[in-house]
Amino acid sequence: MNIKERIRQLDDQYKDLPRKIFLVLAVLISSFFLAKAVPYVLPFIIGYMFALVLIYPSRFFAKIFSKIKFGKKLAVLLSMLLLYGVLGFLISLLIRQIYIELEKLVNALPGIVAWVEQTIEQWTLRLHPDNVEGMHNMLSGWLDIALETLSGNIKTLLGKAAPAVATGAIGTISGLPGAILFIVVIIMSSYYFVSDNKLIRSYLEKLLPEGIINRYDALTDSVLKAVGQQIRAQVLVSLCITIVLIFGFFILNVDYALLMGTVIGFVDLLPILGAGTILIPWALFNLFAGNIMLGAKLLILYVAVVAIRQVVEPRIVGNKLGLYPLVTMLCMYIAMRIMGFIGLIVGPVLANICKVILLSDADIRRQQRELADKA
Repeated sequence: MNIKERIRQLDDQYKDLPRKIFLVLAVLISSFFLAKAVPYVLPFIIGYMFALVLIYPSRFFAKIFSKIKFGKKLAVLLSMLLLYGVLGFLISLLIRQIYIELEKLVNALPGIVAWVEQTIEQWTLRLHPDNVEGMHNMLSGWLDIALETLSGNIKTLLGKAAPAVATGAIGTISGLPGAILFIVVIIMSSYYFVSDNKLIRSYLEKLLPEGIINRYDALTDSVLKAVGQQIRAQVLVSLCITIVLIFGFFILNVDYALLMGTVIGFVDLLPILGAGTILIPWALFNLFAGNIMLGAKLLILYVAVVAIRQVVEPRIVGNKLGLYPLVTMLCMYIAMRIMGFIGLIVGPVLANICKVILLSDADIRRQQRELADKA
């Protein structure tokens, strides 16, 4: 009995478990090498992602300029000007407004700290009325230690500030050509991906064997489509939540609306966590502190966010995406231990890739067995 037949026998005996383990290991090993290669081709990846967005307006403008000799290239250029112009304008506005609100928050930070200290002292009085002085001294000691530590860190930071600023300025100047080249490559690659997509496809078909092209198409239709849908769905849902939070904070007259909405929207992007990770503790603290109005507003906003998520998420995500919550948490924890913070996002994506590949492989195996039974 050769190795191939032995593996097939083990698959039949253990319900394809060895094959599944091999496929999962193949995904993980391939992902490791792809992650190592990403920094070298990152601008092209970003350019390809922009190209996927540019395809639709380019087709629209191509119909308008169909009678012009270079109508398609003109349509692509117009789409790029529209996309990058609007994107740059919105990002500049967002950064400017966040900077303004962040500056206001830094200036108001001493008052916020004093209010938190006063609130904690009031809770201490209610919980330990017989030992007010002792609890006050303990609380004051904690705050003094925290302030001394913060003061020491600030002095250390200021001591290193001058050389760091000088080094940072030199690094910024020396890294400027690389940053400009990075942006230029993104813009130019997105142009060629859209304008010459058929030419690139035909060149690859001539260069590569037909089997590799067919496998690439199958991979694109299954794995890349599923991963793209997962990322796209999560980003769109979180973007909707972020917009709702920002407008909600503005309507409810909550300070730092854009800053807080953006931060909470980013937290909502992470699997498992969600907007309630910040909104619920924030609301409860204000309720216990006696700021009933703000606490109630935050709870109402959280209920609105949950309701909108329940309406929007099924329509965007669909029923074929997503993992069991326990599997998601397991993948997040393992990936975080291995990769750090970025593992919170990468872990569920890899798990979804494994899920899609295993489902596709199960379908192929089932079809092979049906054909074998008929034969």
